[in-house]
Amino acid sequence: MIHRDFPGRRALADTPGTQSPSASAQRDATKSNLSLLSPRTLSVSLLCISLLLGAVTPALAIPLASNLVLHLDANTRPGLNDGDAVTNWLDTSGLSNHAIPSSISSPAPGTPTYVENASPLGNLPVVRFDPSNSDVLALTNELVLQPSFSLFAMVRRAALGDYFIMGAPLPVGTNQQIRIGWPTLNSLTVYNGNAASSTQPLTTPVGDFMLVEYIMDNGTFSFFENGVDLGGGATGSNLFKLGAVGAFDTRGLGTFNGDIASILIYDTALNATDRASVESFLDAQWFQPQTSSSGTGSGNAPAPATVWLALLGFAGLLLRRRRVV
Repeated sequence: MIHRDFPGRRALADTPGTQSPSASAQRDATKSNLSLLSPRTLSVSLLCISLLLGAVTPALAIPLASNLVLHLDANTRPGLNDGDAVTNWLDTSGLSNHAIPSSISSPAPGTPTYVENASPLGNLPVVRFDPSNSDVLALTNELVLQPSFSLFAMVRRAALGDYFIMGAPLPVGTNQQIRIGWPTLNSLTVYNGNAASSTQPLTTPVGDFMLVEYIMDNGTFSFFENGVDLGGGATGSNLFKLGAVGAFDTRGLGTFNGDIASILIYDTALNATDRASVESFLDAQWFQPQTSSSGTGSGNAPAPATVWLALLGFAGLLLRRRRVV
């Protein structure tokens, strides 16, 4: 009887003119192969398997995707190298609200820069805005948000100042602001006819990443920093229009000074449980160890060293097995 577990023996038996091994020889070979399952060998095998499984961890699932109307993630920038101008920041919400250079030509605003290895962990990319160049991106489709929305932005300020994370499209007069640094340098503010601001100051130091949240529920706003409630207020209007990324409007006024890693906008006011799920998603993406995809993936690509270690471990076990057989 030829055992399927031993292909070398099958080749021997199938070779014309070759005599099959005796039953005694088969038993000896089987014992020899079973000896491979020593505690040490078994532990090495399990280690290799666990390493390989860990290397192919699936991408993080975006929470509440059915309510998502904008998702700009610096880590999904295909075809860019460090230092390149960002000419098409893809919206991965499925609604194609992409961020592209402004069409304003006189004077023409600048375009932000793709910067690799700039995340809190030093292995994920960001989009860097420079106010000295009036950097801005314009959405291909204006967002009309009414009566509620939730905006999450992972940002890092390069200096204290009055900056805009998102703003209105032209024409001038549709004054809509997602703002940081006004009326105090550590305030979060919105404006859609009237202003509403956080009542507690930001505590994240300049130069560190932070998650800021702007939640509108029928004209009443709540603000959060890294999941902590900063208070809020009402503007008296439940209509919000957004079309500029990183500035007051598509002319590049009030450009954000620093890095924007991710922006998510939902078309509803998320409750505490749903907010926590988005916060956990962003925390896992930007603050927990992952490998850089150099702008081509979701940040959950397998680490090359881990994959090679697992493959080499399996190869060593196979070679040892062949020698015994």
